[in-house]
Amino acid sequence: MANPFLDDFRSRVTRVERAHRRGRGFEAPGTLGRPRHVVRRRHSWLRPVLLIVCTIILFKAALFAQIGPVDYNERVQRLQAGSKVEQIGAYALRADGVTVWLGNLMDEMFKAPI
Repeated sequence: MANPFLDDFRSRVTRVERAHRRGRGFEAPGTLGRPRHVVRRRHSWLRPVLLIVCTIILFKAALFAQIGPVDYNERVQRLQAGSKVEQIGAYALRADGVTVWLGNLMDEMFKAPI
């Protein structure tokens, strides 16, 4: 006499083993596990743009600290008198408040002791 509960159990075990061989996994209802559908996070364009702007500001400040404010402004003036591309570069490289402040800070920080 066959036990119907044992037959049902064996058939379920067979289905689970077959599914595991195929690479499937199971989660019990109400448990926490890996979601079946992984939602991909959308990448924001703000982070790369902010990184580029900060890099440009640090580059300008390093140039300002290295060559000094007078020579820096003279070079930017020469760029303004050039072609359209040079004028755009002069607009991007003009000494603003953040550049001057960071340049002076870098100059004081990296000044060699005498």
